[in-house]
Amino acid sequence: MTRLSVSAAVGAALVATSSAFTLSAVPSSSAAMSTSSGRGHRRSRACSALRQQPSMVTSVPRTVPETGTKAGAASKQRLHVQLGDAFYDLTGWRKLHPAGNHWIDRYAERDATDVMAAFHSDEAFDRLKTLPKVKGKEIVEPNSVTKNFRAFRKELVEAGWFKRIWYKDASIFALQLGTFAAGIVLSRTNPWLGVVVLGLAHTTGGWLAHDMVHGRGKFCSAMRHYGAVTCGLSSKWWSEKHNLHHAFTNVVGVDEDIMVEPALWLWAPDDGRDRPWRKFQHLYWPLPFSLTFLLWRIDSVRTAIAKKLKLEGGLLALHYCLLAALVPLPVAIGHIFLGGWLTATLVTVTHTAEEYAAEDDSSYVETQFRTTRDAITDGPVAEYVWGGMQYQLEHHLFPTIPRYKYRHLVPLVRKFAEENGIEYRATPQWEIIKDNLALLKRVGSLPVMPGSPAPGSADIDKK
Repeated sequence: MTRLSVSAAVGAALVATSSAFTLSAVPSSSAAMSTSSGRGHRRSRACSALRQQPSMVTSVPRTVPETGTKAGAASKQRLHVQLGDAFYDLTGWRKLHPAGNHWIDRYAERDATDVMAAFHSDEAFDRLKTLPKVKGKEIVEPNSVTKNFRAFRKELVEAGWFKRIWYKDASIFALQLGTFAAGIVLSRTNPWLGVVVLGLAHTTGGWLAHDMVHGRGKFCSAMRHYGAVTCGLSSKWWSEKHNLHHAFTNVVGVDEDIMVEPALWLWAPDDGRDRPWRKFQHLYWPLPFSLTFLLWRIDSVRTAIAKKLKLEGGLLALHYCLLAALVPLPVAIGHIFLGGWLTATLVTVTHTAEEYAAEDDSSYVETQFRTTRDAITDGPVAEYVWGGMQYQLEHHLFPTIPRYKYRHLVPLVRKFAEENGIEYRATPQWEIIKDNLALLKRVGSLPVMPGSPAPGSADIDKK
């Protein structure tokens, strides 16, 4: 998705990915929202805390470094990336990469071992190592945390954590499709309730589509376009946008999920980016949140047309035909806005109030711990509605593990964090939402900050 308009930027920020993250700091008085800022993490010289805002815990880089490859550069020169203990020429692979090429460009001349392993199966990762090697490059030695994480990941692979369980997948699909069916029936018998049920179905359908795009194997490949048929969401658009978020979580100037200005502000802007309505963002936040699915749908259609995606374009057309035939127009419109609000509310809180980073701020693994927080849910209903987004840290570390395994993975990730001196962050669901609303009010009241980094200050190749 390109930053073509303010509305598109708002839509990008209300993701989940990523996945998605998107707000900013919280009051330091909240014990549950404490961070490890200043506790031994490496900082690039471009990254510093907001010293003049002692009540905030978020770190924001004052300038955005121009490391990595700028927009379009990889198409003009060779793309050399470190994978393991060697550099490889990924120039040819880049052109055929199905999930977009813009994020890998920024790993030129850098170690991309962990981010590539996160997105790909072991078989696909091994195939990457059959590409031409590049000699004469200085190999980046991983730190102890990264080495230990690679060993941890290997143990999970050998233990079968990445394998899908067919009856659990089937039960999730059955429940999700049943919710859609109930919403369709209610849309004609009880329109208001129909909006609620279909809005919930839209949100949970989005989570399921998100799982299928991340997942690996024949089943996930076959169900990759589930979101196009049920929710009007392009898997191609989502994959390109969401993988960028995963690769550069909360990296200022790169992660599109924090590019929300001038709808919302995640840190104090400079005078040129400030607007009169910033002080009221804690009151009007439901409006931009509710636009999430509408904007994603628009971006999905744009992507299908721009990239001439015949199959995906046809499935999107099928979705709108079914929606028009089965659901009255007021309910169809209402469920899109309600589902967008619910999705944005749930997905943003697990990255908000965490740290922002400069691109070279720390290793991939450490960045995920510093920019991501789990939400502790109450009961099976909340567990289903959150759709795995409550286990955001586990998801960011291992995005191809099926979501129904994350709950069991939590103790292992906690243990890894303790053994490596990393803070594992988790907050009860209602408290984390409350803290994020308090954050909007706090950031809205801050004075302008000269030299404040702009959310979209780094170029990204969109080709």
